[in-house]
Formats: sequence, structure tokens, C-alpha cells
Amino acid sequence: MSLTKIIAAIFIVTSLFTSKSFTQNLNSIEGKVTDAKTGKPIEYATVFLSNTSIGVLTNKKGVYVIKNIPPGGYNLVCVIIGYGKVVQVVKITKGSDQKIDIVLDEKPITAKEISVVGESPAEWQRRLKKFTKEFLGESSNADDSKIINPEIIDFEIDKNNNKLVASAQDAIVIVNHALGYKIKAYLKDFVWSLSEEYGGFQIDLLFEELNSTDEKEKNNWQTNRLNVYKGSFRHFLKSCAEGNVYEEGFRLSKSHVTPELTYLNNSIYLLSQNKNEMDLFLNSIIKKNDEDIYCIVYDKLVQVVYLGAGEEPNYKVYMEKLTGKGSLRILSDINKYYAETNSYQSSWIILSKGQLFFNSEGICSDDNPYGKKFAGYWAWKRVADLLPYDYKFSLLNESNN
Repeated sequence: MSLTKIIAAIFIVTSLFTSKSFTQNLNSIEGKVTDAKTGKPIEYATVFLSNTSIGVLTNKKGVYVIKNIPPGGYNLVCVIIGYGKVVQVVKITKGSDQKIDIVLDEKPITAKEISVVGESPAEWQRRLKKFTKEFLGESSNADDSKIINPEIIDFEIDKNNNKLVASAQDAIVIVNHALGYKIKAYLKDFVWSLSEEYGGFQIDLLFEELNSTDEKEKNNWQTNRLNVYKGSFRHFLKSCAEGNVYEEGFRLSKSHVTPELTYLNNSIYLLSQNKNEMDLFLNSIIKKNDEDIYCIVYDKLVQVVYLGAGEEPNYKVYMEKLTGKGSLRILSDINKYYAETNSYQSSWIILSKGQLFFNSEGICSDDNPYGKKFAGYWAWKRVADLLPYDYKFSLLNESNN
């Protein structure tokens, strides 16, 4: 079975490098949003930093002010229905503020964009179900998440390639009760092969904290957020920058076979891998460009195992459907403990350009949004398991959760 058939690859557009810390050296961006034809100010436009919880609405004069921005690079996004979305790369330097005016071109709303056309309600519902599963994922957090405005989503079938294509004129709004976020997802594209069961999508996300007076619920959100972070790709990259990959519970090596075979052939080795072996491989593929920029330089498939937590029961069911073999664990003297307790996760990554830049916070950037492909556990986690880039975490306090 091929790599693409084993696990659906998932691709997510990310903003550029963020800062070392989301609590220091905060700056601001301000400007005015106007209509390209008339020059008149546009009120209630949303201006935000992609994949963060940092954003504002323009006032009656079309003016916006975004404060408390840590230094770094971002995608500054401006959206409002009836106009084309504008995305601008901005770089915030230490101790400086910026003025960025934005001009929007009208984009008339067509009848197709505001109603379901050319498909029966039953067919639309089937497509929505498929979209929701691949977009939000199938994790326990996805089970506790909901798209609250599905009526804005349009679907088409590319009959030549048997692919589901989705689009939306406005933000797809998601309420994630597991992590405590309301998320506005601005969809650039969504294409999913119905025959091969893989695909990808590009999105800009704006996170907003849910309100709650229930202390138990708020504590659950913090616990769930930390659990999402632990073992994630961001956690892995941050540990690469800090030089404590082994101590954080990751093991990795190059992989020359599909995930199905790697489960059988490589997991035993990784579970018993010593620090010197892993560091030797890491040092050969990770370079530091300057004070806060790192780069993975490698163009082959890499398997990453995380020993700090097991795979969700939902993932085991998913793998069983795909392979008929579940998670293919082998009981041996070396990995017996991990197999019996289900206390590790297996993922794969390959870089289409052979390199990936990231910073000390584990935030990565790639000019090509499809520049990295995941397989295994990381690919299985979708929008319902994402955290904003300005999420503040501390593994030192995890024992208190």
C-alpha cells in the first residue's frame, strides 16, 4: 500500500516566523482599510495575524490598531464579505511600530456563493459530512467541535479526478469545546481525492478564547491544550531548537519504506534508540542560520516517534480501517512496555523542497504551503487539534494539570 493511501497527507498554510517569546518586546501595527474604487473607509473589516488570536475590526473611519505583537514575521490578513481577501507579509522588529494601509477590491457575491446549487440537499449533506471529517479530523477533540455555519460552504466534484472541492465566501466558524476556542477559518482551497483518500487544504485561522465561569471547564481546556501540544510537530521543532529532543521524548531516524512497513521494521529500533545515535542524525540535518532561525535540510522520509503519550483510540480505529491491521504493534523484549501501555505515537514527514525553516518557538514557515507532507499521527490531527501560535504553554507545570 502506498504512502498516500496509508495516511492522508495534510497541508496547512502557516504564517511566517513568530518571536522567541509572546510576552516580551511587544509592538503594534495600525493603518486604514479603504475601498479601491471609491477610496472610502471600510468599517467592520477583520484584520488579523494568521493562525493567532491577535486581530481586530476596523472602526467607522476604517482604522485598525493591533497591539501587543511580539517581534517576528507574520501574514497580516484583511477580510470582509463583498471584498477580496488581502494577505500581506509583515515583519515586526524589536522596538518598532508599523503603519500599514490596506486597499480592498470589491468581489461581488454571486448566487452560487450564497446558496446550494446543482446538488440535492441529501448530496450536499453527504459532502459536508466528508468535508467535516477531513477538515476537523476524527480525534476526540474533533468529536467535541462543530462547524456552526455549514450553509456557507459550497462543494463540487472534480469528475475527471474524483476529487471533492470545497470553497467558502466567508469564514467557516468552528466552536471547539474541547480546547475552548472559537475559530474563524478562511479557506483558500480544499481538495480531497475520494478514490485515494488523501488531500490537503490551505487556511488562515483566527482564534478566539471561549468564555466560561466554570473553573473546572477552564482547567479542562488548559489540560487539553497541553495534551495537544505534547508530541505535536510544533513541540518537536521547539525541542530541536532547544537541543533537548531526546529529553522531550522524541526518537527519529530516516525511513526508506512506507508507514505500514515502518511500523513493523523501524519502531523497535526507535524505541531503543540511544541519545548519541539520535543526536548524530539530528546534527546532520539541522542547521542554525542565525540567533532565532533554524533549518531542517533533508529530502527523505523521516519517522518520528514520541514516547510521552499514546495514540488515541479513534486513531487505532482509523488505522484498522486503512490497513486491516490496527496500529501493527509488535510485542518484543525491547518495546513490550510501550506496546502494552500504548504510550507512543508514530509520525512521518517529508519535505518537498528538502528544507524547512523554523524558529525557537517551533513555528515553521515555507513559501510553498504544500512544502511539507505528514503521515501517521501528525497527519491524522487536523483543525480540531490546532493551537494558536500565541498559545502560552509550560511543560514545567504539567504535573499540576
